[in-house]
Amino acid sequence: MIKIAIKSLSRYSPLPTNSNSPMAYFRLPFLAILFIFFLFAITVRAQVSVNQTFKYVNQGKFGDRIIEYNASYRVIRNNIYTFYTFPFHLCFYNTTPDAFILAIRAGIPRDKSLMRWVWDANRNHAVGGNATLTLGQDGNLILFEADGRVVWQTNTAN
Repeated sequence: MIKIAIKSLSRYSPLPTNSNSPMAYFRLPFLAILFIFFLFAITVRAQVSVNQTFKYVNQGKFGDRIIEYNASYRVIRNNIYTFYTFPFHLCFYNTTPDAFILAIRAGIPRDKSLMRWVWDANRNHAVGGNATLTLGQDGNLILFEADGRVVWQTNTAN
């Protein structure tokens, strides 16, 4: 009885069972378009334009304000970019000589009691004074030690 019911339902299948059916003509173009779509979806990658990439070397003078942990800090900036959007700063800070942490601090600059470190990248792997922070064309933000060793990265490369 069950075999009869299944056999009778197979007559109403939405997919054609022979190549003479009008639906068979739509199957091949549909599969070809689907294949091309997946091919492009796999091979197309976004890239950061060359003029938006940067390289920052951790050197120069320290900030002039006393902040949390009595840390010295350098705000990351170059001739084109300053990584400051009120109330956030991207900085290297240190509480131990020549052991820097890449971090974001937040607060009102004129009120040292309100400045706090809210995120850090390499807390367990401090870098030296000439460490380099780069944003490559592949979109990956990488922190290198002065000798070229990768200490931390976002792993967001395409």
